Amino acid sequence: MSGSTFRKTELQSQFAMLRQPGNCPEGVYVSPSKSLDVWDGVIFVRKGYYQGGVFRFKIQFTTSYPIRAPLVTFSKGSLIHPLIDPRDDHLALASGFPEWDSTKDNVVKLLFYIKNIFKTFHLNKLNDGLVINGEAWRLFQSNRAVFAKLTSQCATISATPTILYDQPTNSTNSTRDLANPSSSKGENQDNAFAFRQLSEEEMNAIRQALFEEDP
Repeated sequence: MSGSTFRKTELQSQFAMLRQPGNCPEGVYVSPSKSLDVWDGVIFVRKGYYQGGVFRFKIQFTTSYPIRAPLVTFSKGSLIHPLIDPRDDHLALASGFPEWDSTKDNVVKLLFYIKNIFKTFHLNKLNDGLVINGEAWRLFQSNRAVFAKLTSQCATISATPTILYDQPTNSTNSTRDLANPSSSKGENQDNAFAFRQLSEEEMNAIRQALFEEDP
């Protein structure tokens, strides 16, 4: 079996495994993109500093997978986080995977790790050797109030209609102005998870289906 065939088979197996109960974390959704080598994802954060945030991300499986860990990147400029590089938005994995071991590490564990980075207990156990955004880490350690304000702002902006309902485009915008959500329009350019606002008629139909209301 060639390397590419083996990788494809492995990724198909990993994706199928996510359908088993308990294997995909609550609030985290993934789907293969144009190929099995790139998966689109979105996480809905329920608690903590990033509560209410809706953050899109990508998982890229290189030709060295599963020997080496995949690359996880969030939408450009969407997050201020000690484990997310402000230069290219990639997620540092060392706090969950000191050394990626293909015999026991997999996508299931990776998705739980992605969910955990938004939890306060995970932030509390970080150290200087694990973080990749020094400024965010400094604020978390020395000025928790400012850190909380900035992360809350990230979460709020991610769920504004301008960002949440942003449709895929071919935009090449390189920065997001946190004070101006409209500047980010188009940054979710090729993520499979696109949202739209429901009309009142559609909402009523859903309410009727859920609660068996009379029309």
